[in-house]
Amino acid sequence: MDQERDVPRLVGDTRRAWTRPPDAVGAVWALDVPDRDLDANVIRIPPGERIEEFAGPDLDILWVVLDGEAHLTSGTTVVEMLPGAIVWLPSGSRRGVVPGPDGVRYLTVHLRKEPTVLRPTVRPVGRR
Repeated sequence: MDQERDVPRLVGDTRRAWTRPPDAVGAVWALDVPDRDLDANVIRIPPGERIEEFAGPDLDILWVVLDGEAHLTSGTTVVEMLPGAIVWLPSGSRRGVVPGPDGVRYLTVHLRKEPTVLRPTVRPVGRR
């Protein structure tokens, strides 16, 4: 048994670590534990910024709104995201985020994505 992997531990504190700096944008915290099955991030979008709608990755994602508010858009669907809201984004679903007047901060949790490994095509010399 790997002692590090098999022991629960504190990895963050929403009252402290994720509130700095106040003007930070994007991922302001990320789970940094080796050999894990989950990924987690805290995303901050300030007022006046937005995430344009895009097709999400091929995995389900859970968002938990920590503070602020926003509208999650998916085509003609709009989901109001208020503090405490838990939002499920199905695999491949479209999503965009328009924050409210104070911006928004939310925790994302999903299975860890496998890194993309580029493998060159190997051919014998002289063949195409």
